[in-house]
Amino acid sequence: MSDETALLSAICADPADDTARLVFADFLQEHGGKVGDAWARFVRAHVRLGTGTETVGDVPIVQRFGKDYWLKLFAERLGFPAGGAVLLEDWERGFPNGLAADYPVVREQWPVLIERVPFRQLRVGGIEDEAVEDLVMWPRLERLTSLDLTIWDGTLVPRTLSERGIAALTNCPALRGLESLRLSFLDVTDRVADLVLHSRYLTGLRNLVLRTDTSHPPPSRSAWDRLDARFGDFVIQ
Repeated sequence: MSDETALLSAICADPADDTARLVFADFLQEHGGKVGDAWARFVRAHVRLGTGTETVGDVPIVQRFGKDYWLKLFAERLGFPAGGAVLLEDWERGFPNGLAADYPVVREQWPVLIERVPFRQLRVGGIEDEAVEDLVMWPRLERLTSLDLTIWDGTLVPRTLSERGIAALTNCPALRGLESLRLSFLDVTDRVADLVLHSRYLTGLRNLVLRTDTSHPPPSRSAWDRLDARFGDFVIQ
């Protein structure tokens, strides 16, 4: 394992630890050339801003190196594009905070990505019940705070996200850190509402979006009212 790989793995093992990020910044400055030096400055300034210990010049540094041009170079240093996986635009303390890809791509890349990118947001397309049952067995899901699953992947392949998949999702202990959940497209039945509302693990969920389509009947008034009572601004679209 290279020094860079080991340092990235340490960051991913404890994303809340800024010390590991700053050690990586030192490594980048010593071994990373022009892009590494820029990323090192971005990490340090971003960390200071995130912890309220910023110094004069940190805001301009983050603004300069937070532009698409530099973020693309930093992402390439991380190994992206990674077979179709895309980093989301949100960066936190010097690193990308989210990942998006269709299910087969994420499944293939997951073992590598979780050791290089300390993301907390995951968006997966082309999902269905069987895929959800597989996804909830993946390692390091406990770091996620936001999860967005959709059956749509740009093709016309029929897929079903139903009570079966929602049961697997809501019974996953590793997802107890979720704060935001978006599911598209599914039949929002009373059973789906019960699974979400009575989950032992989604107790910290604050934001919920459930999307239906014309192939599904509208949610019952009971399901709608109970979900609305819990989440307030939750949306059934």
